Amino acid sequence: MIAIADKDPIDVSTLREAIDDLDPSVADSVPSLSTVRDLATQAKQGKFDQETVEATLDAIPELLRHERMSVHRIAAISGVVLADAGPETIDRLLARLLPMLEETVTERRTMETIEYLSTVAPDAVAEHDAVAMERLDHSRDGVARHAAGILLAVGTEAPERLVDAVPDLLAALTEDFESATNKPLEVQGGDLMTLERHSRIEHESSRLIVGRTVAAATESHPEAVTDVVLDSGASELLIALFEDQHPRVRAAATGVASHVAERDPTAFEPAIPRLIELLDDEKPVVRGNVIWTLAALDHPEAREGLRTARENDPSDELRELAASVGPSNESKPA
Repeated sequence: MIAIADKDPIDVSTLREAIDDLDPSVADSVPSLSTVRDLATQAKQGKFDQETVEATLDAIPELLRHERMSVHRIAAISGVVLADAGPETIDRLLARLLPMLEETVTERRTMETIEYLSTVAPDAVAEHDAVAMERLDHSRDGVARHAAGILLAVGTEAPERLVDAVPDLLAALTEDFESATNKPLEVQGGDLMTLERHSRIEHESSRLIVGRTVAAATESHPEAVTDVVLDSGASELLIALFEDQHPRVRAAATGVASHVAERDPTAFEPAIPRLIELLDDEKPVVRGNVIWTLAALDHPEAREGLRTARENDPSDELRELAASVGPSNESKPA
């Protein structure tokens, strides 16, 4: 699964296609679709009348209460198209959507709609980023993934908004998978093995998206991220994530560590053996981050690791990096 932010841009043509793809029997049963069709027509013309804007603001919650997922998607796309009517329109739509998060039946589909909105109005959605943060460990499939997608969109377009949240994002990455067998029976349904597999995929997808969000915030604001990690004592979370099975999560953790180590190298001395193991990581970005981290550590094992990378890394660029950072064993005594 991928985040909505990774998909092709959503526009009025996407909305028209979604409407056209509806089963005729479904389309005939949803009066609000006439409003959405008017919205699509006006969006194509590049102008909106206030009556249609108001009607669409009312129609989107109605569409989200429909039983069909295809109708929910039309609601989400309509919100994206409606964003062209002006920033204040998104604020008014969010005011209608946020209360729907408190209803079990509409929570997941509403989170998906907000994720759609986050791709075109990240600043507006960022004002409510707490609703996404508090749902990163949600037990219902889909909710956590949409929450992660919202944070990724915000972190990509407005990363400064999420700097203070980095410790909480790191903590979310360390959360263990909750087996489907531990969930309430009423949400299980169907074959338990299939549900278990689907739940695990959802969990891992959410974690990978969160990892990307951490990386985006760190790349854009490394010093600020370093400050909040040190102030919160989150360095231990980074060390735990060095062991993660997913390269993207390891890359995010070692990327943050490479900056934090410059300010507090002692925090990572206990992890030197694991850092040296990561010099054999399959991903060059992880190995590069580890080289920078080891270079900040005034420790003989770290210097030995740099020597190994300088001589053995399969990448010419990373061998050069290892040679350029920090003193060699020969020039600095153990």
